[in-house]
Amino acid sequence: MRGAVAEQNYWPGYLDALINVMLNLLFLVAVFAIGLLLLNVQTMTQQRQLTDLGAQQEQVLGAQTQEIMDELGLDEAEKARLTARLEQLDVAAMVERRRRLGLLSQEVAEQESVVALRKPQALAPEPAPAAAAAAVIPTPVTPAAPPDKADPAESVQAQKKRMEEKALKLAEAEQRLNDMAERVAQSQRQLSALQASRAQPVQDQVVDLRIAGRSLAVETAQTSQALRQALGGVPQAVWEYAADEFAWPRSKSLPLGYAVADKTAGWKLIVFSDPDNPRVLRESFARGNATREWMVKDGHVRGQIQVELKPAKQVPGLGEIAYRQVFMVPRP
Repeated sequence: MRGAVAEQNYWPGYLDALINVMLNLLFLVAVFAIGLLLLNVQTMTQQRQLTDLGAQQEQVLGAQTQEIMDELGLDEAEKARLTARLEQLDVAAMVERRRRLGLLSQEVAEQESVVALRKPQALAPEPAPAAAAAAVIPTPVTPAAPPDKADPAESVQAQKKRMEEKALKLAEAEQRLNDMAERVAQSQRQLSALQASRAQPVQDQVVDLRIAGRSLAVETAQTSQALRQALGGVPQAVWEYAADEFAWPRSKSLPLGYAVADKTAGWKLIVFSDPDNPRVLRESFARGNATREWMVKDGHVRGQIQVELKPAKQVPGLGEIAYRQVFMVPRP
């Protein structure tokens, strides 16, 4: 019994080591799963932000595209006006050419009549000597008349040749005139079709109110007409402030049309506001006073500048951007 070696059981230690390994693996799997879940959430958030940013960029691009289309519409209108003027000039030139061609036709007709009168005399048989002497006696011939000594047949042929050349020129001119008249008629038809397509504006048609060469806002025709009536005149310039600006910054460029404004004339600064909102009312009045102070510092007469607040309800469809705009209108 003393010499016998006691047996050692390795299974408990093996099981403990195996359980520890499995627990560590499960912990790592849980950590990886949590990390993957957080990564997916972050990716979805960034994708949503990118989608919103793309939508905003599309809206901005759409607004810029609409503004460019409006510019192109005005350019097309100016082009149509110039085309109409050019067509009027072409019509006047065509009338003048027709008059000249009429005079040329009249001259050719007169020459044909003269040739027709001379042709029987040229082709008549040669008279007898006595008749020839009797015909020569009452019509004395002066020495300074060399054409009478020429051959009448050659004179008639030369006149016929000149008449044929003039007739050919007249036919060519008539052909060119007809081609020009056809082009003018085609242009007039195209212009009439374009004017007919734009002659009947719809009530909610999008128009562009332009003051001093600058596009104010895209609005309906009803809003544009109401805005013109509320202003009571054509604005010289439009001071547009930012949402957090209540004084015109020195670094900001002046509005178009202000540089050519008369500093000795009377001006009215019209600001639209909401009487039911005290905050908007104070901000609109502050922007109007800031514009007047800027104009006074620039050399305008303070007594000639009047600040007037008008309710935005007078102009249906006017957006909140009008609260940040100061319209500079000449005083009557």
